[in-house]
Amino acid sequence: MQVVSAATLYADVHLPPGANCAIPVAATDNAMAYVYEGEAAFGPAAAAVVRRHAALLGGGEIVAARAGAQGARFLLLAGVPLGEPVVQYGPFVMNTREQIERALADYQAGTLGRA
Repeated sequence: MQVVSAATLYADVHLPPGANCAIPVAATDNAMAYVYEGEAAFGPAAAAVVRRHAALLGGGEIVAARAGAQGARFLLLAGVPLGEPVVQYGPFVMNTREQIERALADYQAGTLGRA
């Protein structure tokens, strides 16, 4: 297994009604926002993202956000793309279907996480 260490951004952003913000993000990172209160628009002409919804954000070095009439609270996450295949099944996330099947078998046998 190869472990790659990279800087990541995890920000809990609170904006009053109608407020704007600009958050720097590395040009090489992927970014996403999850709105958990109110609504916010990301980018110059983006549609509003409402409570309990997420937005995948395009490239660039700045994430621009604008809060809606009720304000906004959102999580902003950014980091270097993995560049690996991703297979997801329920709570399990691996690189291959075979790894998912092994994790499920280990979980069902009560041995998940044991060396």
